[in-house]
Formats: sequence, structure tokens, C-alpha cells
Amino acid sequence: MGITESIKYGFSYATSDYQKLLILGIICVLASLSTVVSGFGIKNNESLFAVTGIIALIFSIIVGGYRLSVLKKNVEGASDLPDLNIKDNFIDGVKLIVLEIVYYLIPTIITIIIAVITVGASIASLGGEALNSTANETALLNPAFLGTFLTGFAIAIIIGIILFIIFAFFEFMGASRLAKTGSLSEGLSFKQSYADAKSIGFGPLLGWIILVGIIYFIIVLIGSLIALIPYVGALITALIITPFVTIFVSASLGNLYKTDVLKE
Repeated sequence: MGITESIKYGFSYATSDYQKLLILGIICVLASLSTVVSGFGIKNNESLFAVTGIIALIFSIIVGGYRLSVLKKNVEGASDLPDLNIKDNFIDGVKLIVLEIVYYLIPTIITIIIAVITVGASIASLGGEALNSTANETALLNPAFLGTFLTGFAIAIIIGIILFIIFAFFEFMGASRLAKTGSLSEGLSFKQSYADAKSIGFGPLLGWIILVGIIYFIIVLIGSLIALIPYVGALITALIITPFVTIFVSASLGNLYKTDVLKE
């Protein structure tokens, strides 16, 4: 199945059961509780925001676990949305967080190192003037320094984006393996994730990531505009937009994995 068909499938799957979509929406509201509370004009209450922050963290993990359940259902070829299971979804959500940290830790570290090196090179270009605060302020406005700094910064950003896209290949395949097997060690197998990505094809997988990313951005942008509605905007976004996009992305990925990796 092509990437377009998988994305169409994701849309249809996400709207196949409005009752479960609404139930997930309620969980997403709890996962965004601090934002929802702020939307109602409640501010400057540290105790309240501490409590809502803890609640939001717990339910955000549950939402992540539900994403994994949706992925599992679609990898297995089931057509129904999974039931919400607070305990199992929380455990799966923790596994998914660990998996994402491991896969994105390497590109994060490399990007930071490159950024530090480029910034250091820019500062070094100031020469001895860098030791003098007054002279340093003047040197910072030097076109040569600004050119070096901005060029280095741009290089770090570009390399960072490329690295994160590459490791997204591994993370998406790792999450699919985690959903399929329930084993975190299986999900963290870089070797097997590479093999799975190769089965789909790096070109098609990149196309899927870009297309899903564009759709995700558009949906999130719509949600952000809705969130600007006084009082109820954040609530509507969390209740409707967030659960839809959560299910859509996972269902599309699961369908792509089932079709092109498992060949089912």
C-alpha cells in the first residue's frame, strides 16, 4: 500500500468510532489540564497549577500508551479502535517515552556538540577582544563575526534536522516493533529498525514522514487557532483535535508497517 493510501486509511480509522474518540478526548483534556485551566482565566495559583501539572503529566503518559495500542491494533490488522486501559496504557506510555529518549538522544547530543563548536568558533573569531566586555559588545556587531556565527548556527540547524529525520526512521520502526511484540528491547533494536525501514524503502518512508508532518502541522495550526477562542478554545482543541491527530498518525503508521514490512 502506498503512502497516500496509508494516510487516507489513517483518516478513516480515526473517525470510525466517535465514542472511543470522545473517551480519548476526555483523557487528552486531562493531559492538557494546565492549559485548559489557564484558558478559563485562572492564573497566579501555584498550588493549583502544581496539581494540574502532575495530573497532566500522568495522563500525557496514558495518551502515549494509547497511541501504542492504536499502533498495535493496526499492525495486527484489526479495524476497531482499542479500548482505553489506564494501567496498561500508562505502562506502555512509559515504554514509549524510554524508546523515544533513546532514539533521539544521539541526534540531540550531536546537534548540541556541533552548535557549541560553531558558537565557540564564532567567539574565537573575536580574538583578544573577546576578553574585554566593552570591546566584545562592539565586536558582536562586526559583520564578519555575525556572518561566521549565523553560518555556523545555520549549519548546526541543518545537520540537526537531517539527523532527527534519519533517527525518526528508526524511532517509527522501533515504536512499531514495540507495539507488535510488547518488548522494549525489540523496539530498541537499531539493527532491526534499520531492516524494517529498508523493507518500506527510505524514499517512501521519508515521503510518508514529510506528508504526515505537513498534515500534522496543518491540524495543529487549526487547533492552535481554535485554542485562541476565549475560555473554551483550549478545551475544544484538547477534546477534539488532539485525539484525532493522535489516532490518525498511529493508525497510518501501523497500516504502513503491516503492509510494507509484514507484507500482510
